[in-house]
Amino acid sequence: MNSDEERAYTSMPYLFHILLSQNIKYNSRFTEEMPFRQNLSKSLTVFKCTRNPIKVARGLSRFRQDGFYEVDLEFKDGTKFSGVPVGAAWMLISYYYWSHGKACYSQSDLEVLHSLGQEIYSNLKKQCGHWVKEMWGLQGTHGIVFMLVRKLKPNLIIETGIAHGYSARIILEALKMNGKGKLVSMDISESLTLCEKTLTQGWLVPQEIRESWTPIVGDSRKVLESISEHPDIFIHDSAHNEEYMMSEYNWASRMLLPGGYLVSDDIDRSEAWVKFHHQNPGYERYVETYTTGVSIKNRQ
Repeated sequence: MNSDEERAYTSMPYLFHILLSQNIKYNSRFTEEMPFRQNLSKSLTVFKCTRNPIKVARGLSRFRQDGFYEVDLEFKDGTKFSGVPVGAAWMLISYYYWSHGKACYSQSDLEVLHSLGQEIYSNLKKQCGHWVKEMWGLQGTHGIVFMLVRKLKPNLIIETGIAHGYSARIILEALKMNGKGKLVSMDISESLTLCEKTLTQGWLVPQEIRESWTPIVGDSRKVLESISEHPDIFIHDSAHNEEYMMSEYNWASRMLLPGGYLVSDDIDRSEAWVKFHHQNPGYERYVETYTTGVSIKNRQ
């Protein structure tokens, strides 16, 4: 082990909780060693990015039990945030880690992302005074998506799955910062239920930034076939079964512009991500975690 791995390993009593509490379902792609390996990977990320990794990791371990639990973050570049909900904290750490690796880090972007996280969790608290699992919360994927939008500066993004509107809120803010671009989102349902309240899909998106957003109600497989525009970024976050994932990946393969990003959440739920890349060798894997995948369509 190198020095970072040794430090992480000796702290495992705290750090293993990061994912062991998340009710991971195994499939043929990942064995029962996955929690250990995934915990080690996340633990190393926390160590590489923050100056207070033990406290942060202990806080992250509470993600599923209490998503409103807050941690203080101090990044390696000296940026500090206090009272950050744990889901937002992992989003910020993921942005920090991957944006440094892709040479597109911006401290001001990190600060904007922090403000978005605080806004989102404040609105969640207004709807429910306590944490419920239906909220899910922000995740590392959201930090990665924010980085991609700021880096590529796309004209068109298409995403499947809206729910509360976590991704839409973050994407639309990034597009606003870019000064261009639009987002088309789709979901099979018009509404969702949270704390016995019926809310419109995407309720977290404020009215003042909706002019760049087109939400559509319908099955993604049908809605996508009606779209003739070519996106710069496609994001899968609808039904995470192989049928839907392959259908959406294949549509993106046909329609994405060369150099565009194919993004998928929950790639661990089926074999679809692996199968797609076996069938489409022209895609370069750009970012890959246990749950999030990003590939670039070959420019040729």
